[in-house]
Amino acid sequence: MSGETAVTGRDATGTPATTGTPAATGGQRATGGQWRISVHKSCRRSGICAAAAPRYFSVGEDHRTRPAAEPVDPDPELIEVVEACPAEAITLTDLATGRPVEAAREAAAEGATREARP
Repeated sequence: MSGETAVTGRDATGTPATTGTPAATGGQRATGGQWRISVHKSCRRSGICAAAAPRYFSVGEDHRTRPAAEPVDPDPELIEVVEACPAEAITLTDLATGRPVEAAREAAAEGATREARP
């Protein structure tokens, strides 16, 4: 695990603070890139995301969930919330590549599988 980092926030100077592993951020490496959170119309308004990650999601007067901040640094908490959404209504987009974070994670896993083959 040494040498692997994950962005966990910013310090007082605005510099990314890092810890953990790339796997903890869905395979995204801490390169200074950020993510965009999108909540789609298919949201069932369960509030699971806002309860689990209130610094990333808020619920409006119309009971719709919205991203509370944008853009955001990669965070494993967001991956967990996306996977827990009963309506699969939340997506994360890597702003550096324009690709969905899940697709980037799957591509990285697929590449690692290919490399491991004899």
